[in-house]
Amino acid sequence: MKLRSRLLVYVTALLTFAMSCAIIAATISFSQAIRKSADSTLDGEARFLAARLPRMNSEDTIATLDSYAENLDIRITIVNENGIVTYDSEVDPSTMDNHLWREEIQEALSTGSGVSSRSSGSMHTPMLYRAVKTTDSNGDIRIVRTSAPLVELIAWRSVFYTLLIPLLLVFLVIAVLFTILMLRYLTRPIEQLAATAHEYHQGNLLVRSSIEGPEELAELSATMNSMAKELAARISQLERDKQQYSSILSSMSEGLLLVDSRNIIVLSNNAANTMLGKGFPEAQSLVGAKLSEIFTDDDFLKLVATTMHSGKVGQTSIVKYKHLTGQTASLVGAGREQTFQVSTAIVPGMQEESGKAVTGGILITFTDITELKRLEQVRKDFVANVSHELKTPLTAINGFSETLLGGMISSEDIGLFSKIINRNARQMQGIIDDLLLLASLEDDHAALTMKRCTLEELVKETCEDTSYRANSRSVILTTTVHDENGRGVMVNPSLLVQALVNLVINAITYSEPGSEVRIKAEGDQDTVTFSVMDQGSGIPEKHLTRIFERFYRVDKARSRNQGGTGLGLSIVKHVVSMHGGQVSVQSVENLGSTFTITIPREQKFMQSFKDKSELIYGQLPDINEKE
Repeated sequence: MKLRSRLLVYVTALLTFAMSCAIIAATISFSQAIRKSADSTLDGEARFLAARLPRMNSEDTIATLDSYAENLDIRITIVNENGIVTYDSEVDPSTMDNHLWREEIQEALSTGSGVSSRSSGSMHTPMLYRAVKTTDSNGDIRIVRTSAPLVELIAWRSVFYTLLIPLLLVFLVIAVLFTILMLRYLTRPIEQLAATAHEYHQGNLLVRSSIEGPEELAELSATMNSMAKELAARISQLERDKQQYSSILSSMSEGLLLVDSRNIIVLSNNAANTMLGKGFPEAQSLVGAKLSEIFTDDDFLKLVATTMHSGKVGQTSIVKYKHLTGQTASLVGAGREQTFQVSTAIVPGMQEESGKAVTGGILITFTDITELKRLEQVRKDFVANVSHELKTPLTAINGFSETLLGGMISSEDIGLFSKIINRNARQMQGIIDDLLLLASLEDDHAALTMKRCTLEELVKETCEDTSYRANSRSVILTTTVHDENGRGVMVNPSLLVQALVNLVINAITYSEPGSEVRIKAEGDQDTVTFSVMDQGSGIPEKHLTRIFERFYRVDKARSRNQGGTGLGLSIVKHVVSMHGGQVSVQSVENLGSTFTITIPREQKFMQSFKDKSELIYGQLPDINEKE
């Protein structure tokens, strides 16, 4: 039940009770007043008769008393000391019973005066009796009793119940209506405040209450509005801060975990989910997981425990492969593992209102240094390979040149040694040329000279440059060219042909005599694809991710015997990248390999020029479109 209804019920009940009490009190008061007035009248008349009775002659007593009773409109009764009625103005005394034990008679005999009220046995109506003790003319004790019906009391009650009670009911209705208005005046602002508070509870802090009175509720309304405005501003600021922090955490390349005192993850950013979620069913399963469920590296867990107890910052590196960490990941991953630089720091605890300290937990950051370690290894391998690749021909040149300088050799040996020196010098020249080409390709500011070439032209030039090597190893070169619209492709022809030649030379080198090497070129609406397929020994899967590194060799002894520099595939990768394309490899051991180059038909700058031209001059017809 609402407050207004409860208050209305309470007030109505209180008013009804008050009016009922007032009616009862008024009835009692007026009844007593009327009775007292009637008793006073009867007492005066009884005393008057008692004083006159001794002087009345016995002959005229009855007539005199009848005259008095008629004139005063009262009932007069004379009772002797034995209770026998000797006279009654209304009833024949002989028919009346003994009145000795009537209340007013006994009181009059005892004190000289008595009063009582009851229903008359002979008149059958409520009567008020007043008795006074006296003596008659003969000196005998007589009781003079006067009585009258309480008709005024009955009449007053009738008037009261007929007129006063409806008036009181009208007053009650008016009072209730006034109470309803007052309650509405008081409760409507309260209901508005309650509705506003409910909106605040639902999170809608833009609602405002407008209350002009009463003054106390108006002040409360203003306070609530001010509080909501301040709270909305603070929540808005907190939301902005939260979004900023969330954006910072989301954009961090470093993984971040917040671990509580029980080693349960309570916060993880996107980078951590990506880094550490691999191997788990859900990428978002880090929050709520125990640290020991994700990491099995004892050194890392000990570092976290040490930081938790000492509060000191710690650092280490861990190796991870899927759900494995530590030495197990290094052994099982075998080149596919990830390496993370890990830092741990204590999060300052907070203090509750009770004064009890709350542990903040541990903040763990993960930096993926897998690529850095790979590049570091590539750098070391590059230095070692360059040193080795140059050292081998230099040693041969140095040895044979010293022999020639000695002069104690035949003319045939001089020719042989000169050829060996020349071959090793050309090998060194090839290595240096390839290194210079790679350096030029890696130059970010280098600009390529592009021209439109047909696929047939590029494949034909590739075959011309590699046919000598194919013939020398008895390998069959076959070509397939298919271009949907014959538009060709915008490329640097010399570099792209160089890349294709490197792929074909590798395919020939690792193919058995009599086998086939296929060169396939095809184009669709937006891209062109060049594929070089051989039937050679294939490449083991563990080497596929590294074959495009400089000087990386799958079979080092065979590669050097075949005279390669170890830079061919690296050159291919850079040439394709400069054309905005991609190179991929698929290989099965003992069945062969397929290298695929995919590049866009139009380079970005050409599309930009075309868009600007269409904007200025309108759409122009394709110059290569055949009529």
